[in-house]
Amino acid sequence: MFEVKRFSDSGGNPKYMETSINYIYSVTGMNADTLSRIANENLTEPGGRAVITTYEKIFRKGKREGKEEGRAEGIFEGYEFYLRDKFGSVDRTILSALRKSFQKSGQAEVEAVLRSASSIGELKKLLSGL
Repeated sequence: MFEVKRFSDSGGNPKYMETSINYIYSVTGMNADTLSRIANENLTEPGGRAVITTYEKIFRKGKREGKEEGRAEGIFEGYEFYLRDKFGSVDRTILSALRKSFQKSGQAEVEAVLRSASSIGELKKLLSGL
């Protein structure tokens, strides 16, 4: 918190502040309410408000990224369930290829391949073409 206070008091570089806040968040896991309380008790205006605003922006971005990662993980669990139901089993190389294809070509392309493949061998071939 010392580095953020130093920024607040000096009117320093916003990128430096953001980096410092990211560090505090990653090390402590401090939530926005706790940071807000500490900032209100220890930082001067307008630097204190800038710290809180920056932290809230970082927190929202992290929350959004977490939701996206959770959504993607749910999609891949669904793919795995679908493949087990359709082919009886699935190995990790197929799941890895699905992830790569998903990142490269998108959900619609991968799902079209999943629906059209009639065997694991054909699925591997189709995924390698994406």
